[in-house]
Amino acid sequence: MRPASWRIVAITLIVCVLASPLSATAGAAAPASATVTFTPVVLPLIDPEIASPERGAYRWYGDAPQPSGWPTLDSYRRYSWRELETAEGTYNWSLIDNELAAAASRGGRFGLRVMPANSFDGGTSIPDYLMARMPKGFTFAHPDTGRSTYAPDWNDADYMARAEALIRALATRYAINACN
Repeated sequence: MRPASWRIVAITLIVCVLASPLSATAGAAAPASATVTFTPVVLPLIDPEIASPERGAYRWYGDAPQPSGWPTLDSYRRYSWRELETAEGTYNWSLIDNELAAAASRGGRFGLRVMPANSFDGGTSIPDYLMARMPKGFTFAHPDTGRSTYAPDWNDADYMARAEALIRALATRYAINACN
C-alpha cells in the first residue's frame, strides 16, 4: 500500500460505515440521456414526526437531540485514537460494540470518528507509544480555548503505518471490506 493510500482507505471506511442501507436497493442509475422528474409528496403538519437517518437529529454521546420527543434512532460519537488503541496493536472494541448494540436496539445506525488530535478539548489523542516515536510532534495552545494540544507529525512513517494499522483493524473487526 502506498504511504498516502491509508487516506483512501479511511475515506472508504467512513463512506461504508455511514452508507445508507437503502443505497444497496436503489437500483441501477438512469441512462445519462433520460429525464427524471421528482415530485415530492406534501405531508400534513399534523402527521407524526418521521424518523429519517442522517437528517441531523441523532444521539450525540448518548444525549437525545432537542427538541425532546423527536424519534432518534441513530447515534454518533468521536473517539480519541488512544481510547481505541490502548497499547500498540491492542484495541478496546467494547466502546464501539456497545454503541452499535444500542443503536441496533433502537433500529438505528451508529457513526463514529477517530481523532488523532483534538484541539477543542486539548490533550493528547494518539497513544503514548506512538507519541514517543514522533520527535517532530509538538504541543501548542489553541488560540480560542487556550488548551494545550498535542499535534502529531502527520508525515511521520510510524504515524502513517500505525494509522493504516488502526484503519485495517477497524475494517477487519467490523467487516468494512464488504463495501468494496
